[in-house]
Amino acid sequence: MKRLLLPVCIAFFSAAGNQVAAQPTLTAASNNLQIGDQFQAHQTTIGIPEFTTGALAGANPNWNFSALSSAGAQQAEVITRAAAPKPTDYPAANMVVKVGNEYAYLENTGTMLKEYALYESVQGYALENTDPAEKLKFPFTFNDTFTDAYVGTATLAGNVIPRIGNVTVTAEGYGTLVLPTGTVQNVLKLKTEEVSNPGTMYSENTVTYDWFQPGVHFPLLRMTRRVTLMGTIYTGVYLDVKKLGTKEDLAAQMKLQLFPNPASGVANIQFELKKTAAATLRITNLLGQEVAVLALDKAEAGLQNHTIDVSGYAKGIYLVQIETEGKAAVKRLVVQ
Repeated sequence: MKRLLLPVCIAFFSAAGNQVAAQPTLTAASNNLQIGDQFQAHQTTIGIPEFTTGALAGANPNWNFSALSSAGAQQAEVITRAAAPKPTDYPAANMVVKVGNEYAYLENTGTMLKEYALYESVQGYALENTDPAEKLKFPFTFNDTFTDAYVGTATLAGNVIPRIGNVTVTAEGYGTLVLPTGTVQNVLKLKTEEVSNPGTMYSENTVTYDWFQPGVHFPLLRMTRRVTLMGTIYTGVYLDVKKLGTKEDLAAQMKLQLFPNPASGVANIQFELKKTAAATLRITNLLGQEVAVLALDKAEAGLQNHTIDVSGYAKGIYLVQIETEGKAAVKRLVVQ
């Protein structure tokens, strides 16, 4: 089982010489998942050497993974539970992270992500937690840590296996991350260790390393080592940092927020401009038909807040787009 799903379950190169990287903090405003988030993720082959490099911890290490190669790209996105398989099985989950054929059913409280289930739709593999596992809390910064117990089952080929264990998440380093697609400074590295059924024939120990950049909701790099009695499996996935700033990631840089989302009455649209500029707020449906447009001829620098009445919209998914200086930031809005 590949287990590419983000640990939720979701900055590279310090300058040469003696410059010290700033210590980053993940906050709900900068890094919490939102329905409509989407990124292109590259699968990659990793092994002991890459995992050894990934194990580096502390202040200002240089994690150099420039030699990684892409084994194919997959779309990573956050969708509603209704848009995923098993839409009624986990009622406490209010969002789903989809990576290829894999789905993570999460409860997002605003300050915490709880994982209720993982599901792989091709093999029918599923992890289900009756007592959910806490996978991330906000705010979170260097040396922060927490441990949470979970209870559930694993199902594969019709076989149901009880799972009892603990997950421990630690922000164990910050510094420079180098990928084949580019280098980013001031990333925060998280280590997630999940121990299930220790001392039994179904024992499993999974260690995941994630590198987060404040402002981007998905890890820039994720690598996992899963150890069972059947052997050891390594997996990895990374984002194309050269595309950070294009419309799939510009939303994070502009701090584009939609709330509530889903919406039924009014939707609040919030974004930040670095300088005074003309901007256009545009809403389209998935057929590309424009349903609303607001031209801002000279929007002031700083935080922008706009309210749109969506009570007359048909239920479904819409794209909210902010266009400025030849660039466009896009997020999905669900109307229910």
